Amino acid sequence: MSPATEDLLAGVRRLCMALPEVTEGLTHGGETWFIRRRSFAKFVDPEKHRLDERHVAFWAAAPGGAA
Repeated sequence: MSPATEDLLAGVRRLCMALPEVTEGLTHGGETWFIRRRSFAKFVDPEKHRLDERHVAFWAAAPGGAA
């Protein structure tokens, strides 16, 4: 993982872990954050992610209709 990607991950982790009841785990090779065993956010690093993703990405849950 590049230093820039490590910095991005550290920032995302800090924000996610500041929320109540959050735990962190790995899914499909990427860091994922959960509240009560339901995922709400995922950090995707293409160097270690097992899906076809070419860019560093942050995936987050949103209500239906959100864009």
